[in-house]
Amino acid sequence: MTRQPQLFITDLPVSSSSTFKRLTKNPPGSLASDVPIRPIPSANRKRITFSLTSAELGTGNSDLSTEVYYLLSPTVVTELSGTPLSFFAKASNYPVVDAPPSASPSPSPTPTPTPGTIAAGLAPGEMAIVRSTVALAPADKNGAGGPEAERSPILPIELNGGSVSINGAAADLSFVGNASKEIDFVVPPGLTPGVATVVINNNGTVIRGTLNIVPAQPDIFTVPSGPGGRAVVCNVTNAGSGCIMEPFSVTTPEAGTGTPLPTRLEIHVTGVRGALPAEISVTIGTTAITATSVVNNVNLFGEDLITIILPASLAGAGDVPVIVTLTRSGATFSSRGTATAPHITIN
Repeated sequence: MTRQPQLFITDLPVSSSSTFKRLTKNPPGSLASDVPIRPIPSANRKRITFSLTSAELGTGNSDLSTEVYYLLSPTVVTELSGTPLSFFAKASNYPVVDAPPSASPSPSPTPTPTPGTIAAGLAPGEMAIVRSTVALAPADKNGAGGPEAERSPILPIELNGGSVSINGAAADLSFVGNASKEIDFVVPPGLTPGVATVVINNNGTVIRGTLNIVPAQPDIFTVPSGPGGRAVVCNVTNAGSGCIMEPFSVTTPEAGTGTPLPTRLEIHVTGVRGALPAEISVTIGTTAITATSVVNNVNLFGEDLITIILPASLAGAGDVPVIVTLTRSGATFSSRGTATAPHITIN
């Protein structure tokens, strides 16, 4: 490991009372490099860009290449201590267990929730919601996004004067709410599992909290969003046919020939970014099915697409729940359990 350079600010002109304040907390790099940090200041200290190599700052740099970073240091006017923050996986409004508060010495671990009743945390790259008891924006505003492959950042990190950071990494924002007292965001994709510090800045008013970051947390998109909603699942057997919603049959006529083909379903989820098909199991009713592919939806940052082939044994299954489970390194992470899982209909 090698030490990374940091950015500092000080007063000018220099005097005996001048002090230095560190703006960055760059972690040690894993590769030796002679490429220095290259800061480019703006008119004030609130916004600075800089380039850095061999580092993961939480925003996703798995190959540790040289990247250009945007450093936002919003002004702090006041802090609301004791204001609670509640987190949810956005796809089905799936509640997340409270993380232990920051303390010294380290607090006792929070008991592991029963799988399927409450999410153990949020995963890197997951679409999420944070709610509070106070307004988190001066007015409601949606963040304009674009395809992941064409725009970076895909969503803004500052919206209507508000921002969210998790362990110092900026979250992409899709909505900030006044009356709803919520912010919709995407968890920075390069975070590591553990208890993370969350900082919300609403135009100078700061709220702090903690959040469990877990390796994965599947959550199926539902209509309406919430327990008991219908699962967002598409029949994609025929390429280019678009999203054909339920009901489904175990076979689908091939376009042009009418030949019956095993039905291929695409399940819209969040919280499984970077998962391998072998790690994913989709249970429909009581039948477990291994995924054939798992990809990021490049047109909707934070959404993942899981494809499966319907087995003939599910013919006539009727209205059945859908549960996504990811197993990695002996740990299992599940979407909503049977009691509140979204359903689909199979003829």
